Amino acid sequence: MLAPESSVLLEVSAVPVLPDEPEPEPEPEPVPAEVFEPPVDDVVLVATAHHVASMCWRASPQDATSRIVVPMPNTPTPRDATRRDQEAIKQLAVASGLFSSDEVSFLDEPLEGFFDGSLQGHRWLVLEADGHPQAAAYLAPEPFADRMWNLYFIAVDPAAQGGGSGTTMVAFIESQLRALGPELARTLIVETSSTDAFASTRAFYERRGFEEEARIRQFYGPDDHKVVFWKSLV
Repeated sequence: MLAPESSVLLEVSAVPVLPDEPEPEPEPEPVPAEVFEPPVDDVVLVATAHHVASMCWRASPQDATSRIVVPMPNTPTPRDATRRDQEAIKQLAVASGLFSSDEVSFLDEPLEGFFDGSLQGHRWLVLEADGHPQAAAYLAPEPFADRMWNLYFIAVDPAAQGGGSGTTMVAFIESQLRALGPELARTLIVETSSTDAFASTRAFYERRGFEEEARIRQFYGPDDHKVVFWKSLV
């Protein structure tokens, strides 16, 4: 039977008694999930042709040091084109105003050369969203040049223009070429028209670090010059 509280005797040792084990530190409070989304105009892509172009990085509350990749719903995904994309690519070319319906059959030859492998090194890419190509691009090594590539064709669905699809596609192309290394890819050029109808196109490339390198007068017709933009990949 314990003595009353007032009569409890305490014996204090001159030698401190250390506990057998250190007291456990309090567990850290869970870290709220954070979502980081890159700005539309600053998307940087480093992926293979079948990887998601942009991801949502979310911190796990169970482990604040871990990162898990959560694909955003309906995120446009760049990939190599397939034969089933051929008609959709041609429709994009017409809808974006690059070709008329009478001219668009011109694309059949380079498309077929890519699909059957006869045009070695050539690439056709699409940016897929909701199961349909939202943008398309065609690039290849420039003949008789030193490791220079030419972005011959890029088209974006008018309904998606201004939403970052063009930026995503160009950034993906640059990442793919840089992955080849300077032994195979040093520079990238793209050609467009000097007319007022293509003023926004020229501004688009300038915002993405391309420099106007040359103008070939009356290339496309009277008062319609070819404007060549250039960018280093190294």
